[in-house]
Amino acid sequence: MVAFRGLLLLCCLHVGVALEGQAVCAGGAGTDQVAAAAGLNLTNKIAIVTGGDGDLGRVIVQAFALQKATVIIATHNLEKGTKAAEEIASKTGGDVRAMKLDLASFASVRKFAGNFLKKFDGKLHYLINNAGLGGIGFSSLTEDGYELTFQVNYLGHFLLSELLLPALRKERPSRIVNVASTAHVLACQAMNWGIAIPPSATCMKDWQRHLPLRRRITGTQPWYPHYFRPGQSKTIYGVTKLLQIEHAAELAKREQGSGPEVYSICPGLINGGLGPEVEALCNEQWINPPGVFRQSPCPYTPQVGAAVIAFAALHSHSEMNGKWLVRNRDCDVKAPFLSGFPSDQQSTLYESSLAWAGLKSGNFSDKLSMLV
Repeated sequence: MVAFRGLLLLCCLHVGVALEGQAVCAGGAGTDQVAAAAGLNLTNKIAIVTGGDGDLGRVIVQAFALQKATVIIATHNLEKGTKAAEEIASKTGGDVRAMKLDLASFASVRKFAGNFLKKFDGKLHYLINNAGLGGIGFSSLTEDGYELTFQVNYLGHFLLSELLLPALRKERPSRIVNVASTAHVLACQAMNWGIAIPPSATCMKDWQRHLPLRRRITGTQPWYPHYFRPGQSKTIYGVTKLLQIEHAAELAKREQGSGPEVYSICPGLINGGLGPEVEALCNEQWINPPGVFRQSPCPYTPQVGAAVIAFAALHSHSEMNGKWLVRNRDCDVKAPFLSGFPSDQQSTLYESSLAWAGLKSGNFSDKLSMLV
């Protein structure tokens, strides 16, 4: 199994303007620099970074630790996470710890949340939903009966956020940041619903016919760009990233004025664990339709890519609440491509997700995906 823990992936649609990020993130500013520019002393503040032992995650953990926050690396591999925590603590002098979290298991998510709230007296200021699976080359069902990538990237983080909302509400101002991707534009292609790239893709207009995903994704398909790696195994990564964007937008509306601010972000292509695939995508970005993906330099270092996470978490920009912030335009707000998803159904998707995660009753949890 190939796991992509918070390194991913593509960058951003080029619509809209937000000037705040340009001043802070301009010139290839790194994560530590952007975090320091907030001018905050995070002593007694607590942050959770899921997948904080990966390439991108380690950078954001370090940035929080340098600003004196207590940082929890939530990791499926406790040995790896503990080692990363010790190394970052030694480097920064900060309080960095690791705790076990398997996003593929609702029981594990509930256990993590319970242990965390008990250990830290119900306090939390920052939740960075950074961990993720690419799902390339594999697919299976979780113990809860959902497709693995769907649960790890979306439902697991959805449940975690819900369970930790009381702590985030209590410690306002607080933030939730979902690490998404421009790979969300590939939602239709990834699910074999049709043409992926705007303006043709409208697969999500009838999303209730297809979600939740409770069958293993099988078969192969051409991937985008099609001549880069033909026959690559199917993955629903793009779908999960679109759902993370929709989750942030709806949660921000629900928590307006009483809970945390919520953002989704795009770190860009990172020179981490994807190796040759990242280089190929960078070299071939000229074939993308205008406005879909342009990044320079390409790839970013994790320090540069993760800067947009630090910006979303630590800088004051309440008018951006619920928006999608992207790195390759200096942390500006961009309009995501929704693949036909009706914005007036964000609340319905949210209520459905509560049922899928076992937080409310409903007939959604028994529905099988049509996509096999």
